Amino acid sequence: MLNRVLILALLSLAGCKSSPAVMEPAKLWDMDPLEFIAYLQSHGTSDCYYVRAAPSGWVKQKHLPQLFQLLDSDRNCALPLYFAESPHTAMGKGSTVGQEAAFMIMGFRGKAYPPPLGSCVTNQEKKAMRAWWQQCRNEKE
Repeated sequence: MLNRVLILALLSLAGCKSSPAVMEPAKLWDMDPLEFIAYLQSHGTSDCYYVRAAPSGWVKQKHLPQLFQLLDSDRNCALPLYFAESPHTAMGKGSTVGQEAAFMIMGFRGKAYPPPLGSCVTNQEKKAMRAWWQQCRNEKE
């Protein structure tokens, strides 16, 4: 109980305007990455969601073309927080569709989704992702 109270207090300091929802893995990981982004977008920046790490292979190659289309989107969405982390470094601004798409692409490439709290993707990293994707597409031709 004390841990839950502490988490709620930290989330309020982090800028989450509502109590965090804990998304059960069965619910979350039954969605594909694009459905999850749509879900986050429908909840705006005032919500934060604790999630466990995505299972290996959750982001599939078939999702990549649409994720790359979302890469530069600045539409606001809720912030998924990795369940095992403290939210004290969250900026209170939620996330963006583009950031979450980038994090999912990074997850496909072998990193975890969601990433560590406070992560962001730079324009240089997006450029490198696009170069990697172009190379993958060229190899298929």
